[in-house]
Amino acid sequence: MTIDVRRVCDIRLDEQDFEQNVELYSFLLENNIYYKLNEHLVASPEQLAFMVALNHDQLYVPCSDAIFFDLMHRELTPRIRREYGRAWRINMEVLNSLPLDAHAKRNLRIFCLKRLRRTLLFHDIIPSRLVKRLTSVVISPAEVDGDPWKERRRAQTAKEAESLRRPRLQALMDELPISCARQIGPSCQADSEQDSDLRNEQGTDQRQDLGPARGLDALRQRLDRTTLARLACLSAHDAQWALGDAARIRACFAQAEERFAELWDQVPALQCRHSTILLLCDATGGACYDLHLARFLIERGHRVVYAVKNKFYFNAPTLQDLHTDPVLHELVRNACLCENEALSKKELLRLLREWRLIVIGDGTRERLNLMRVSITFSRAWKEADLVLAKGWRLRDVLLGTSHEFTRDLVCWQAEGTGFEVAFKPHAKAVRKLSEADINALADGIIARMREAHDNGRPVIFYSCIIGSIPGQTKTALRLAVAIVEHLQTRLPNAFIINPAQHFVEGMDGDDLMYMWERVQRSGLINIWFFQTADDIEEGFRLLREPMPEQWIGKDATYSTGCTKEMHIALEVQKLNPEMQIRGPDPKSFFRRGEYGVGKYFDATLVRR
Repeated sequence: MTIDVRRVCDIRLDEQDFEQNVELYSFLLENNIYYKLNEHLVASPEQLAFMVALNHDQLYVPCSDAIFFDLMHRELTPRIRREYGRAWRINMEVLNSLPLDAHAKRNLRIFCLKRLRRTLLFHDIIPSRLVKRLTSVVISPAEVDGDPWKERRRAQTAKEAESLRRPRLQALMDELPISCARQIGPSCQADSEQDSDLRNEQGTDQRQDLGPARGLDALRQRLDRTTLARLACLSAHDAQWALGDAARIRACFAQAEERFAELWDQVPALQCRHSTILLLCDATGGACYDLHLARFLIERGHRVVYAVKNKFYFNAPTLQDLHTDPVLHELVRNACLCENEALSKKELLRLLREWRLIVIGDGTRERLNLMRVSITFSRAWKEADLVLAKGWRLRDVLLGTSHEFTRDLVCWQAEGTGFEVAFKPHAKAVRKLSEADINALADGIIARMREAHDNGRPVIFYSCIIGSIPGQTKTALRLAVAIVEHLQTRLPNAFIINPAQHFVEGMDGDDLMYMWERVQRSGLINIWFFQTADDIEEGFRLLREPMPEQWIGKDATYSTGCTKEMHIALEVQKLNPEMQIRGPDPKSFFRRGEYGVGKYFDATLVRR
């Protein structure tokens, strides 16, 4: 297929001709990343929008632009042939490591070979997805709890812990940058005579002079930046490297310090305290180093969410490892291990208030695939100020795409004998609403409610359909305004809260429900109106418009949001018996389900 654009972010599913649309939807179906086909596994557009800055009908794929356009070629390209060959070799390595007899291995190898030949013929499977599919085939009959490499990972983390205990690595980690050493003076330098063999193995000191620090705050920041760079560099390598040549380690540390110094001023979340940072793991492992990096960030006042894998993904840490691996278990002793894959916004914010380190699973056992991650991971991304990612795999997915993301990204990797780090700022159009921002909006409304009370005015809250009828949100907003304005003329002394008039750009369904629950539980509501069918009829009469077919017979009981609000209203009424509830019978509300993630309406409605 030939696509006229050169970037994936420029593709619109509704702007292509029929043949191109067929090819694109076929690609999504073959990779099982088409939401409408599998709503329970694939992220909805609203959930994906937590992470990726998307416009209407914009295509997103969990791979680099280069890989996607190669997959769309009529002929098999050399790059895709190499990637498929790599997927095959990885799968055979897993197969050969399994405790299976020769006959079983031979049968699995033949089956996988047939799958590979089919893939080579059509070449429409993302290579990382092919890896997952082939490893799923060989792991399933092995009776190894779906994780054949858990002992291998345990040995790896033990070796990482050993490297961190080595005095030589500790001394390298503790060396002052040369500029700081010159300012502080020889009495405070870590470069004592007993460490001279570490500095002079090649006859010269290879540390980078980053310029003088001015003042204690600048010096602290310099030291923080140096430590962060060294820990990031360490996390990008394995234990064998950390136990290796000191001069090589020092040179790589110096390069990491230089790279971080170049981007430091661009990353506000690292400079300020109390940021929320999402730290991603990688297939190469290094969980012990990752957690030491997390501990350093926590000591600097940040909150860290460490995302691991739910199940086997080669050397990447899993949730089970944190319970069974003694090294990792000790490192997360004071952390919250969250195994709930569908945390609500309210629950996640509570955990972030109570814990400095939270470990979650990303919901997958493959390379980062934002189309298949868990709800908890998506919400953690949305609440983060910064995402830290190591390794070429994450760099390929996050920086190799032309798409912009909703949060700042810092990606680093070991590059040959050196070190590279890159920064990708969040999309300019994206506005992050923090918990404090949402609370401030809610508190502003509550202050007006309290003022009305002080002036002897009754407070009325009007719950109405906003987004529960797909495609009718704008109509619902106009309708709510017309109804409330008419109600205000009948009750001129009342203070009426109309949710349709308190929407802030950037808010999604999660944000709105969190804000309104704070307002609704304030205890300041005197009368809680729930929209009736008569209200809707009167509203269209006021708008002087015929009632659309979709609205006939509807009332607040049709709305998932109103249903949740009725639950809240009944709870509030128990504490405040004087509050009146007007509208449909409460019993008629409870047929509704739950909100879809990030949606304004019941998730079940999208399946109609």
